[in-house]
Amino acid sequence: MESILAVYEAECAAELDRQMDSDPSEYVGLVAPSGSVWDIEIGSDGQTATVVHANFDCPGFGTLWCGSGGCDNHIVVGEADYTYFGYRPFSTSDLDGRRFVILPVQGGACSSTGGARGYTAAPCFRVAYWDDKSREFWMDSDHLTKGTPLHD
Repeated sequence: MESILAVYEAECAAELDRQMDSDPSEYVGLVAPSGSVWDIEIGSDGQTATVVHANFDCPGFGTLWCGSGGCDNHIVVGEADYTYFGYRPFSTSDLDGRRFVILPVQGGACSSTGGARGYTAAPCFRVAYWDDKSREFWMDSDHLTKGTPLHD
C-alpha cells in the first residue's frame, strides 16, 4: 500500500514543483480523504482485497487522478496490484456464495441492449470474479489490469 501512495505523493510534489515557484519546504503533502482505502471480500473462502481509490487531494491542484469518469483505483490482493479507472469498486455475492467485484465506470462505456450509447452520468458496471483456485480475477475483457503501472 505504501508504494502505491508513494507514487501519488511523488506525482503531487512534482506537479507542485513544475507549476509553482515555491519553497519545497512549504509542501504539505498529499491529503487522503477518509474512505480512500478500504477492504472488500473477494473470495468465497473469505479472501479480502484492499482498495485504494485515488481521490487524493494535491494541495493547490485538487484531485489530479480523478475526472468525470471516476478515479484511478487499485485492488490489491497480496502482492498483486489490479488497476482500473472508474468509481468506487465494491463486492457482492450470488446465492451460491460466489463473490464478485463490481467495477462502476462512466456510462459512456456501456450501451443498452437496443444499441443506445450510455452517457457519462448513467450507471454502468463491469464485473470481476475472484477464482479461489487460480488466485486471480476473471472477467469478460481486460478492463482490470494486473501489475501494469498507471504512472511512468
